Amino acid sequence: MKTGSITSLSIALSAATAGAFTLSVDPAPLTVNLDNFNDGVDTSAGFNNMTSAGEAAGFASINMNAGAADPQVQFPTPGAAFSSTSHPYFRVNTRGTVGGASQVFPLPAAGSTVVGYATTTAFAESQLAFVNSVPAVAGTGLRIDPLGGGIATVERFDFDYVMLDSVRTIGLGEFDHDGALDGWTLSGNGHIINGGTSAGTSTFSAMTAGNDPVLERGGLNADTNIFNTIELRIAFDPASTSRFEMFWGTDSFPGPAGGQSVRLVDELIRDGNLHTYRFNMSDEAAWDGNLNILRIDPLADADAQAGRSFEIDYIRLLDGNAIIPEPSGALLSILGGFLFFAHRRRS
Repeated sequence: MKTGSITSLSIALSAATAGAFTLSVDPAPLTVNLDNFNDGVDTSAGFNNMTSAGEAAGFASINMNAGAADPQVQFPTPGAAFSSTSHPYFRVNTRGTVGGASQVFPLPAAGSTVVGYATTTAFAESQLAFVNSVPAVAGTGLRIDPLGGGIATVERFDFDYVMLDSVRTIGLGEFDHDGALDGWTLSGNGHIINGGTSAGTSTFSAMTAGNDPVLERGGLNADTNIFNTIELRIAFDPASTSRFEMFWGTDSFPGPAGGQSVRLVDELIRDGNLHTYRFNMSDEAAWDGNLNILRIDPLADADAQAGRSFEIDYIRLLDGNAIIPEPSGALLSILGGFLFFAHRRRS
């Protein structure tokens, strides 16, 4: 029989919980937002063969001079201090009028710290790692060289966000600029309505209009041996009573399919505020091979047809093997149809 366990300060548990997983509610964050360019305040500086085109709609835009070589821009100036010891990984979401090889340097420059990524003509997230020297890199911003050499016309590059991560992370949905669905589709039955994203909130918000409203993202290719943890930050309508359910499919276990899901009811915090739910899937037999599709039914039954609101801040895949478990506030096990609770006493 499948079992689940939960780590939290205080949470009600439900026998409706399905799937062999461990759940943490509102754990300590693993990501720092270096800049998401959502406040309309241009923080770009340090230009070389580039000029700012301003910041609006949730991203910063930079123009590269016609025919220029070695263009450079710095974000942000000044920025919050960061260290590659605590956050050795980072993600940039960019696009350009042309594609090509790009580079990133931490500021101030220190040792062999350059990393490369590919700029494409559509927004795409690149997951990167600092190449550390000793001592580890510390800084207050990044220098980005978006293209080695220009062509005969002015090129434009847009930067959606730069995030620093404690563990290897894939942003499946950051919903960080106006209209950004980040590859997610409102699938099937049309039971998600009034959906949209806004740089003002950096969230996707919508309403349900019937049972089994579906958000789905395919085309993934993530090794489940490494990325065995899903982290979702979401807010639920206080009037809702519906369950939350999340399905997946891999090349070993195609999906989304029944029997390949996690389900929460009473574990949900329904106060209209954003809360983080971290699912470690390493004990789930069907979490195997390469993850290629993820489906979320945010409020799946009961009063979903009555029209309930929800709001998603982000959806991420994490290297759960690198996360240090937090002390358990409560443990859940389902044995023979009976629900047992065990609360650890804190010394």
